[in-house]
Amino acid sequence: MAQCRATKRDGSRCTQTVAAANGLCWAHDPANADKRRRMASRAGSREISGLKKQIKDLAEGVLSGDSHPRRCHRGESDPQYQSAPHRA
Repeated sequence: MAQCRATKRDGSRCTQTVAAANGLCWAHDPANADKRRRMASRAGSREISGLKKQIKDLAEGVLSGDSHPRRCHRGESDPQYQSAPHRA
């Protein structure tokens, strides 16, 4: 299979396999520019909405008394902290 003829931002050659007759991979093919832009836009909003939900859940835990504010500050929802002992 042929290698994409495009150059990446860092100046190195793209290592993706060519998907079109124009010698470009899907990511570098101008015909896909609008779809790439839409996909990138949605990816950022999913990350933000995930963080908002996590913050909301932590706040609800503190307000209901299920979680101590200090534990939330340390990342109570992070799996690394869930099994580790917490010092006050």
